[in-house]
Amino acid sequence: MGDDVVRLGVIGAGAWGRQIIAAASRLGGMSLTRVASSNPETSDRVGPGCTVQAEWREVAAAENVDAVAVATLPHLHAEMASAALAAGKAVLVEKPLTLDLAEAEALLQRAEGAARPVLVNHIHLFSPAWRALKDRALAMGPAQFIRAAGGNRGPFRADIPPLWDYAPHDIAMCLDLLGERPVSVAVEIEDRAETAEGLGEVFQLRLTFADGVAAAIRGGNLMDRKRRLFAVHFDGATMIYDDLAPDKLVVEPVIDDLCCTHRTSESVPLEPGMPLDNALLALAAAVRADSVDLSSLRLGVDVISVLQQCQDALGEH
Repeated sequence: MGDDVVRLGVIGAGAWGRQIIAAASRLGGMSLTRVASSNPETSDRVGPGCTVQAEWREVAAAENVDAVAVATLPHLHAEMASAALAAGKAVLVEKPLTLDLAEAEALLQRAEGAARPVLVNHIHLFSPAWRALKDRALAMGPAQFIRAAGGNRGPFRADIPPLWDYAPHDIAMCLDLLGERPVSVAVEIEDRAETAEGLGEVFQLRLTFADGVAAAIRGGNLMDRKRRLFAVHFDGATMIYDDLAPDKLVVEPVIDDLCCTHRTSESVPLEPGMPLDNALLALAAAVRADSVDLSSLRLGVDVISVLQQCQDALGEH
């Protein structure tokens, strides 16, 4: 496509869909041309050159759309992404990719056949802090242990279990950093409560990888406050990505009690950019390059595979 403006269609205008609409509207090189939404207020959120319509299939197949962002309920992701692929569009899908491993694998097959890029919006993988963490990790030697915490008080949703809502973030980061799926998983439900809106849980996961690295992950929607922390322990230092901290990425030295030298934490300088903006820019770049790279989708399928292992370990289907 050269340097042409990428025309985006968005399916879904809920909380996250509205963020995509806002980001696409402000980014250079991208034009928001269609939105599928049945909410009459959506028209007030888009520019005069954007068509709002209730039928999502029309957005997926529209001639004036180059790429489609799917921001709907997870059980609809596979059907909507497949329709966009069939119409020759590139696709950005919100996490979790699906709620079913077979659906995720079938979507990968369709993308391979369509030769169109599909990106899964594991939003933290598009964070400048995460990119800096991965760059630094190359020089720090093999990871020894990972600890992560991600959750909040709510939301309580009827359409998706807390495990599938919160754990994809940390699982995606583990797999992206280590480049492999775990060889074993262990799951414990620390707390559980039924609410009028849906199930509440706090879960603990332990993922063990082939080289012995383990990841301890705690998350859910019954936590006392919002958390988003991912710490990677190396020999001699720990890198901490805290999305809620003023310094989102710091390196903390491991202090030897026998050493009299005091070493302080280092705040890592980051490139500018918002994670959602970076995700949309990556989608636009894939469209312009006529990319057939499906690494993001393959990672998304791997995340669903790990989630399914965790669900199976709980004995709940």
